[in-house]
This record gives sequence, C-alpha cells and structure tokens, in this order.
Amino acid sequence: MGYAETHLMTNEHIIHSTKVHWIVFVRPLIVLVLAGGFFTQQLSEYGIVLLALGVIDLLRSLVLYTSSEFVLTDRRVLMKTGFLQRSSLELLLTKVESLAINQGLLGRMLGYGTLVLIGSGGTRTPFSSVQAPLEFRRHVQQQIG
Repeated sequence: MGYAETHLMTNEHIIHSTKVHWIVFVRPLIVLVLAGGFFTQQLSEYGIVLLALGVIDLLRSLVLYTSSEFVLTDRRVLMKTGFLQRSSLELLLTKVESLAINQGLLGRMLGYGTLVLIGSGGTRTPFSSVQAPLEFRRHVQQQIG
C-alpha cells in the first residue's frame, strides 16, 4: 500500500495515478558502461571511481523511481517523491489553479516531463521526470471541470 492509499480521506477514491519515468536510469547506466570500458582498457583506477559514482547514482534513481507517486483522487491531487528526504504536496482540487508541463524534445518523444502544480496564491511546485504528464493533466482538468 502506497502513500496515497494510506492518506485517503473517508469515501475518497483514486481516479488516476502515474509515476516517475524510466529515463531516470539512463544516466547511471551510461556511467556504469563507461566504468566497464575503463576496466577493459586497464585503467582500473578511473573505472573504480566511475563504478562507485554509477552505483550511487543508480541507487538514487531506484529510490526515486520506487518512492514517487503522482495521484489524482476525486477530491485532491497528491504528489510525493523521496524516501528518506520526502517532498509531498496534497492540494484540494478547488485550490488548483493550473497544472503546467515542461517537456523537451526527448521528453515529448519518450513521454515524460516536469509537472508544475500551481495552486491558489501562486504556489508553484515542480515534479520532474513524470511519466505521461499530459495524460495526468487531462485527468486533473476533467476532474476539475
């Protein structure tokens, strides 16, 4: 049971949810491949450093991927990232002014982007590398409207 399920109000139901995109694993995997290349070239001191950096980055990405939730209910938008250092936002649908999406070319091609939830009063909270952000925004807009 995830964060959203344990924080639902009485008679509140989940409408849509998404998670962090797999793109967060690309950088650590590239670093690990480079580390392997240094080991094959007898440059093991560089390989060890890159291997350590790659493993640390891979663990960071794994924690981000498994601990992030982006949930729309019939009453609220709930967004949470992190495990030890948690960042969360729970905003009533009546307080949502807009949901902006920032996507680069690669994000558009692969289906990920940054969600920026803008609440009443101008509060702006960004969440990056979100899978299918346009679909999430569409569901929020349908629930509000």
